Amino acid sequence: MRPRPILRPVAEGARLSWEHEFQNVSYEVWRGNSRDFVPDTMDSTLLTTITPPSTDDGTEALTYTDTLTPQGELAPFYIVRGVNPQGTSDSPVLSLRSGNEGDAFTTPPPPMDVWGSITINDAAAADGVQVQAFLGTDLLATTTVATVGANGAGRYALSIPGDILTTEPREGARSGEPISFRIGTEQIVVTQTTVWQAGTTKYLNLGISCASPSVPGAWETFDIGTGTTGTTIDSGNSLLVCGSGAQHWGTSDGLRLAVQPQTQAATSNWWRG
Repeated sequence: MRPRPILRPVAEGARLSWEHEFQNVSYEVWRGNSRDFVPDTMDSTLLTTITPPSTDDGTEALTYTDTLTPQGELAPFYIVRGVNPQGTSDSPVLSLRSGNEGDAFTTPPPPMDVWGSITINDAAAADGVQVQAFLGTDLLATTTVATVGANGAGRYALSIPGDILTTEPREGARSGEPISFRIGTEQIVVTQTTVWQAGTTKYLNLGISCASPSVPGAWETFDIGTGTTGTTIDSGNSLLVCGSGAQHWGTSDGLRLAVQPQTQAATSNWWRG
């Protein structure tokens, strides 16, 4: 897998930083004096070989600092070579020379694209329904449902950005981090999730259904006057309550009830939904 290093000047010299790709078993850092230098030839120097620890899940940067490196027009060029069972793969050539600064600082990893269909109670979601991708509580991407072609109702597509490991604050996700999804302006959290990987595409259908297992959270739930068990899903941002029964009125009630204890005095002696 081709490494995507970032090169930055530091007090000690020139520092290369890159994210470990799990396909690679080690990395070679090469230095040359021209932009078109080729690793493992006479005009190149192997500076080091780095083998990531077995516990490295891709969430931390690998680094190498070339100390006492000349600056300006005398600055050398670098390549980070990924080594894997299928062979090797070289990074772009990087340098701190004038005219190469664009390579040297903030090059983000390619995003992860996630797409699929969205259903709400087993029916295709309507056009315009909001879909969001989150890393924990941080919003990373937003889109809306759209119809694609004659049989493409309820489709969505999200491009989820990655994080530049050497800069703050966070710009996106890192390899191996879980991504969750929320649907609608109510931000109902769905049960489907994925794991972020740079430059990949994931087909993932999302859905909210009254047939989903209940997640009542802090709510107490009851089925009153009906033999059908309902569903209560507390997403932390909204509450979805599904049940059966005619209504709650008079002496013959049929409903699914979700309640929380209240400490203030009641302002009404009746209610109806």
